[in-house]
Amino acid sequence: MKILYPLILLLVLSFNATAQTDNAAISISSESSSNSKWNSQETEVKNILGLQIGLTDPTIGMSYERLFSPNFGAEFTIGLIGVSIGPKLYLPSLSSGKVNFHTGIIVGAGFFAEGYFGYLPIGISRITKSKWMLSFDIGPHTGNDFSNIDSKVAPGARLKIGKAF
Repeated sequence: MKILYPLILLLVLSFNATAQTDNAAISISSESSSNSKWNSQETEVKNILGLQIGLTDPTIGMSYERLFSPNFGAEFTIGLIGVSIGPKLYLPSLSSGKVNFHTGIIVGAGFFAEGYFGYLPIGISRITKSKWMLSFDIGPHTGNDFSNIDSKVAPGARLKIGKAF
């Protein structure tokens, strides 16, 4: 738990650093500027639907990811015996045909975690030109109760295969 709070702080600060813009580049219509930023990227992917298997809860499940920008998204996974949700950060921005790195903070509940859990994925993703996505991540996985200082921390890993649209 002592490690989780600084990691959350680091992630929030990194969101703030990537959100900084030049004042001269801000247009009157924020919607048109966000659309032009999105269209300037190589991909128009906004949703990813896939299957997940891993050493974290849910062990086997179906995942949905919504991309709010080329660098930021949120994922939701529901499985046979667990559920998880959390934000994801892509560096560099997610684009077709290139390898992208990602991180985030995933929280959820599951059978193998014996209750609530937290997971800090650090991984790589690739979207092919035909919009198929392959993603792999590893990281620390906490199980049991967050308020318990003696809660166990174990390595976690996930493999996802999905279709981007």
